[in-house]
Amino acid sequence: MQDAKILVDAKILVIEDNRNNLKLYEALFVEEIGVREYRAYASGTMFFRWLISPNSFIPDLILLDIQLPREDGYTVLQQIRSHADLQNTKVIAATASVMKSDMEKIRTSGFDGFIGKPIRVSVFEHQMCQVLAGEDIWDAH
Repeated sequence: MQDAKILVDAKILVIEDNRNNLKLYEALFVEEIGVREYRAYASGTMFFRWLISPNSFIPDLILLDIQLPREDGYTVLQQIRSHADLQNTKVIAATASVMKSDMEKIRTSGFDGFIGKPIRVSVFEHQMCQVLAGEDIWDAH
């Protein structure tokens, strides 16, 4: 399947502070899908420190939690959008805040899409392929 190859070849980064969610994302992206590059960080600050390191890569997709300690996903998104090397990176909001007003704020803030938590494992791979193929995804469940 062509869209599965898009995801396998992708460089994925997750910014998420919940350990259980991080374990799930790693299991899905690394063990199930087998993406080419994968990294996860508990904060935007940690991500930007890593980004200037010699071992960094420019991600194709960032899955970004909205509710992070000491910062929020909106602030991190602004930093991502202002970084010259990240202009083509897709950024998907991932949050349990799925009220209509939350979704509208996420959409108008400049995210490339949205998935509600808990994520639906059965459709997660397809959703990520959609985003990398340039399709919209706005799925609160």
